[in-house]
Amino acid sequence: MKVWRRRFIWAALLVGVLLPGVSLGAAGPGEEVLLAAGGDVTLGYHLEEYLHERWGGWFLPEALAYPFAKIAHHFRQANIAFINLEGPLTSRGRKLSKRFNFRADPRSVASLILVGISVANLANNHVMDYGRIGLRDTIAALDRAGIVSFGAGETMQQARAGAVVERNGLRVGFLGYVYLGPASSEPRVIHASMGRPGGAGHPTSVETLRTMVAEDLARLKPLVDLFVVSFHWGREGSFYPEDDQRLLARFTIDRGAHLVLGHHPHVLQGIEAYGGGIIAYSLGNLVFGGNWDPQDKDSIILKVRLGRDGIRGVEIVPIRTTNPPHAYFQPVELQGDEAARVIRRLRVYSRGFPTVEALEAREAGAVPAVGRR
Repeated sequence: MKVWRRRFIWAALLVGVLLPGVSLGAAGPGEEVLLAAGGDVTLGYHLEEYLHERWGGWFLPEALAYPFAKIAHHFRQANIAFINLEGPLTSRGRKLSKRFNFRADPRSVASLILVGISVANLANNHVMDYGRIGLRDTIAALDRAGIVSFGAGETMQQARAGAVVERNGLRVGFLGYVYLGPASSEPRVIHASMGRPGGAGHPTSVETLRTMVAEDLARLKPLVDLFVVSFHWGREGSFYPEDDQRLLARFTIDRGAHLVLGHHPHVLQGIEAYGGGIIAYSLGNLVFGGNWDPQDKDSIILKVRLGRDGIRGVEIVPIRTTNPPHAYFQPVELQGDEAARVIRRLRVYSRGFPTVEALEAREAGAVPAVGRR
């Protein structure tokens, strides 16, 4: 069986629908939307250094087109193209005291325009790397580019406001949250509060975050037909979500979300079909300028066809995020055996997700986490 058929059939089994062995392609006529989702995008840091070496920065058309050139068609053919934008678009602001700080020249937004990015999550641990000014510049740059942003703002109310994107007669709502847990070393000022800018979410309390999610879904429900919820969560480098992530994801589906998109680990994690929705626990990296040569370069683009009745189809596009020393920070679509290898990895990571009851028992300490990965 050819690899391209394998990836569609596996995705079809995931959602319990037999898909044909062809690309999802563009959305069908009427009320249907094709969403293409990629993982972490950091346009600054080492990527900016690389572009300076080759072209003197972001100024030339070749530099702007370079990062997404080999995968652009997957986003351009979609009605909605989603990324997690990890790092502000600013040349100003005060550097936040932390281990890694990312930012990119605001002109780099033209690279996102070229590839057709239409929606950007800002609820992550780098959105405040250069303070309030950096956040303002980022939102302004995206606004000028016609890219909808959500998940961060001047106050918690703004950060939780979400966004609604209408395509083909369907209104798709987006909400974004960051939750890294009590063990995280990230400063708490990355989170918005009533009088402080930052990302939506909570630094330590998943219960507080659940309340936020439930309130925000209920508030936006009259305005939308479908919900996509983005979570910046988990442990970097881990191929499996934590129990509290699984419970939070399923809670989010139970409260009305159709698609949950996760990021932060910088590696792939499993994909779960639950309650009529899809949970992608981590999409890995897409264009990630934070690391010259990451140990794990496998990732995916997740393409989901949405209708008024929910999810109608899923396509998984395996990619390699960087190819040093020949082409740094330029993802390419994998073919043949390499694509099959990534699909096999995903199948392993997606196997045997425990039931909600088992997770709750484990969280309460009633059942030991035997075989927990």
